[in-house]
Amino acid sequence: MDKGDSGMDKQLAFTGWTNPPAGEKGFVTIKDGHFYVGDERIRFFGTNLCQNDCMSDKDVSDYIVADLQRHGFNAVRLHHMDWPQDGIFAREDSTRELDAHKLDNLDYLISRLEAAGIYVNINTHVSRQFAKEGEMPAYDQMNFAGKFLDYADDRAKQLQKEYIRQLLDRVNPYTGKRYADDPGICMLEITNEDWLYYGWMNGFLEENPNQGDSVFERSIPPYYRKKFDAKWNLWLRAKYKTTARLLEVWGTDPALWEKEGVYKGLGTTQRVEDGTVARLPWNDREAYPHPVLEDALRFYNDIERAFFVEMMDFIKVELGFHIPVTTTSGYFANPTLYNQTVGDFTDTHFYIDNMGSVWNDFGMRHTSIVRDNVSNEGVSTAGMYNFIPSVALSKVRDMP
Repeated sequence: MDKGDSGMDKQLAFTGWTNPPAGEKGFVTIKDGHFYVGDERIRFFGTNLCQNDCMSDKDVSDYIVADLQRHGFNAVRLHHMDWPQDGIFAREDSTRELDAHKLDNLDYLISRLEAAGIYVNINTHVSRQFAKEGEMPAYDQMNFAGKFLDYADDRAKQLQKEYIRQLLDRVNPYTGKRYADDPGICMLEITNEDWLYYGWMNGFLEENPNQGDSVFERSIPPYYRKKFDAKWNLWLRAKYKTTARLLEVWGTDPALWEKEGVYKGLGTTQRVEDGTVARLPWNDREAYPHPVLEDALRFYNDIERAFFVEMMDFIKVELGFHIPVTTTSGYFANPTLYNQTVGDFTDTHFYIDNMGSVWNDFGMRHTSIVRDNVSNEGVSTAGMYNFIPSVALSKVRDMP
């Protein structure tokens, strides 16, 4: 097979669907809830490149780009570049140093994609697994990719900023453009599939005796649970000032706080003034009055939103990016959708048909996108993961 030839019949090729070079007419913008380039609306038909495929040798990149163009793609999502084993890092024992050769290959790939009329969507935090104690405390107990930590731990947040700066605050030598000034970059995501409501709902934010040994099944380490506890108590102190005021809202019946449970001793051993009020586990949400649940939900939303506001300011103002940025992604309508409005567009994405048990079965089930109501474990979810209603429920007015 010739280089760049996928074997696809020339009569079936869609090369003419792209309009090279990407970015020639200016930056992608948003108007009336749609993506535009100049005065023309643009729709993206894209696919993923993951891990080391984003940093392939130059001859391989030439083949990839030609094949993508032949299939009519006008966008590519660069995903899992921070994968620990074969991602962009220079060493397996560090995630704070990027590999110069891989960066060069990435720059070349992006330049060829843009030249072929293919826009680039860059994901920043996806799968970074901290490698040693000097990077993050309790690194060897870490859950997958340190999800949820940025919202409560300042060091995790600063390391994320450092990575974005190393990756993108520079000039691509093949385009001659600083990434922040490159209109061929169509969008950027801050942190992938990383929303606190999901972590709380699935028990990842507190001690979970049923967790497995895999990093994909772990709760956040105790060190970081204490960080969330501290933020929770600061939030309560700002809202209620005193334990007495908290009890006026949560419930004044002493029997409620004397029974066995997470809030046994509220008002005596658990006090707002002392910063000792427990966080509400999701599984206990129906055991206490509704204001307790409402406060827990508002707390997680508030700290998540504050993180996104700070990161948007870092990317848009400090680094000077002009492109649309999204905060994180969700699978279906939930409270995080409100926090996605901090960004420029929302992200609700799915992997249709190809997921069996998580991470160990990527076989195709040949299921219709319309009828796909099966979770990763093969259990019917009554439409919760069905692509069409889930995306419809996640639409926000005036946001693409």
